[in-house]
Amino acid sequence: MLIIDLSYQLLGDNIKYILDIGIYARRHGLLFRAAFREVFEHAKQVVFLKGEQIKFPYADVPHLIFVHEGAVLGTLSHEQKIVYKSIKLMQSIFLTDPTGYFKKKVDTHEWVAVNKVSLTAIPIDYLMESLKSVDGARDKLSKHIKKVIKSDYSHYQQIHEHDTLSDKLDFLVKTNPFIFHITRKYLAMFMNVSQNGLSKAILTWAIKNFGIQKNEDTN
Repeated sequence: MLIIDLSYQLLGDNIKYILDIGIYARRHGLLFRAAFREVFEHAKQVVFLKGEQIKFPYADVPHLIFVHEGAVLGTLSHEQKIVYKSIKLMQSIFLTDPTGYFKKKVDTHEWVAVNKVSLTAIPIDYLMESLKSVDGARDKLSKHIKKVIKSDYSHYQQIHEHDTLSDKLDFLVKTNPFIFHITRKYLAMFMNVSQNGLSKAILTWAIKNFGIQKNEDTN
C-alpha cells in the first residue's frame, strides 16, 4: 500500500485526482466549493496492488473511497452469510463500512484490489463534519451514498435471480459490460461460481451470440 498526501500543497502533482472527483461531484450535484479545500486537506491518494486488501492503519474508521483507476471487489456479510458483493470500477465510489447508510445488517466488509488500483480515501465522519458549513450538503451526500449502496445491492440480487450462467452473463452485458474487463478469477468470485465454470460459460455464450470462438483468458 502506498499513501500520498492529496492536499492543495501538492496540487500540481495531483490535479488529475482532484479533477476526477470534481467531475464526479458536479455530475451528481455534489460539488460543494466552500468545503472542497478543507476536504482535500484530509484526503489521501492510496495505491494498492492486485490482491491486496483495501485496509488502512485505522481500519475501524469508515472511509469514502473514490476509484480513479483499476477495480475493487467488495464482499459484505452478516453472520458469515453474504449480503451482497460489488465490483467498483474506475470513476465510482464506495464506503468501506456501510453501517448507517444501508438498511441490511453487515458485520464484515472486505474490499480487495482486483488489479492495481489508485484510490482517494477520506474518513466519512470527517467529510460530513467538513460539509457542515454548506447548507444541505451533508444530506445530499448521505442520500447519494445510500443510493449507490442500494444500487450495488440491487444489482447483485438481480444477477442471482437468473438461474443459468448464460442468463447471468446476458444480464451483466446489458447492465455493466465494463465488468468483463476484470480477470476471470475475480469475476467468478463476484458471481459465486468456479473460474473454470465461468470460462466455459463465457465461451459458450460467445459462440451462441457471435458465432465465433476465441482463446480464453483465464487470468
